[in-house]
Amino acid sequence: MGYDLFVVEEPGLPDTWSYPALDDDLTLRWEEIDGQVAGPHLATAVSEMIRDPRKNKYVKECELKDTQIYCYTTESRFVFVCRKYDKGGGWSGGGLDAAGIIVGVTTAAVANAVSRRRAASRSRGTALVGQLRHPWAWCVQFKRKTGRASDEAIRIYYTDPDGPGRYAEFIFDKGEDASAIAFSLAQNIARYRLSDREPKDEPGRTGLTDFLASGPAEIADPGQFTDYDIPCDSFVAGAGEEFAPCMCRLQD
Repeated sequence: MGYDLFVVEEPGLPDTWSYPALDDDLTLRWEEIDGQVAGPHLATAVSEMIRDPRKNKYVKECELKDTQIYCYTTESRFVFVCRKYDKGGGWSGGGLDAAGIIVGVTTAAVANAVSRRRAASRSRGTALVGQLRHPWAWCVQFKRKTGRASDEAIRIYYTDPDGPGRYAEFIFDKGEDASAIAFSLAQNIARYRLSDREPKDEPGRTGLTDFLASGPAEIADPGQFTDYDIPCDSFVAGAGEEFAPCMCRLQD
């Protein structure tokens, strides 16, 4: 079964490894493993892209735009919440069918597919949430704005349990700094992977240590994305809970 980046939550649902939980005021419920939390960083759009094997490129599966999406980087995940997901530009997108062919998805179908509520007739008292835990990510990219018509953006690459590569792209408000968000996120991912309980050989640990010591990446040409490739194999989305580090190791 594939992993849905977006889910519609209501308060009171139990914590899970796959999806964030909400408190009664529709704010994110923090976990002990989150440690220090940076944010919120205001995004105005988020889209989920999936690799189309026929065209050998990424295509848009679904998108939420023209709204307020509050994003946070913690010591264990990149997580976001949107309390006005039924406003603004709303949903759009498509996806891959079982044969790997692009198909269209209506607004209502997407909303129903991502909802964990049985009664999804109203958005009152709910919020759209999503997360990418650090062990799922294998690359972080960012792009700085170059003029009034460009955007601050980051991309987080991960692998779906069903196989296709995916990335989530966040378009940030003009006042945000995508390069700083991406650098902090990439550093937290590497630090997490050094601290988790998955066995690693010495070259693997050295690669992560060198990555942490390397500092910010050299920014790519205007309009191009700059990469942070995480020097460690990633888990598919939804996996890796059994290797989660304890807080004492994250804080070393």
